Amino acid sequence: MSDRTLTRLCRAELGMSFPQWRTQLRLHHALRLLAEGTPVTAVAHQCGWASSSAFIDVFRRAFGHTPGTHRALSPTAAAPRRALRETLDRTSGSPGPGSRRTSI
Repeated sequence: MSDRTLTRLCRAELGMSFPQWRTQLRLHHALRLLAEGTPVTAVAHQCGWASSSAFIDVFRRAFGHTPGTHRALSPTAAAPRRALRETLDRTSGSPGPGSRRTSI
């Protein structure tokens, strides 16, 4: 099959070129990794970008904000961080964010 035929088939079936489809797939995978709490640099490399800055640029153009902002806004990503912070607070004996320490 020629490159031109493959290009026409992709556009006819998917409504976008193969590179556009591949980028959409990579971004979908990146969203899942970010929701799991994976660091942005690791997400960039695991999803096939050569650098974090290239990934951040594509992410910003697609979603209107950076991956870090996305993570901060995402309720699914905040819950594991909050649970980890609460666990660390309990095990270290330090007061949580809403606790007051009183001195004797």
